[in-house]
Amino acid sequence: MRDAALDAAFPRAWPCWVRIALRGRPPLEAHIEHPRGDPESFLTPAELERKFRTLASRALPAAALARLEATLADFPRARSVAPLLAAAVPSGT
Repeated sequence: MRDAALDAAFPRAWPCWVRIALRGRPPLEAHIEHPRGDPESFLTPAELERKFRTLASRALPAAALARLEATLADFPRARSVAPLLAAAVPSGT
């Protein structure tokens, strides 16, 4: 359901509101002004790593994902972005 107050905040903020109807009980409601991942509510390094692995594993097999992670770990010392780009492409494409 659209909410004019939430829409008005976008794109400056990404608040959310949820209402869950329950049988025989009052509904549960929650409002979050700054969802996880927003600049005001950073993901922890562990959460960010888990999110990266979850998303990257949809496009890369495990061995390729491991190579990409190793390339990312070495990236601060890289002289070119080429190894990172190559590691991000699944083999055979």
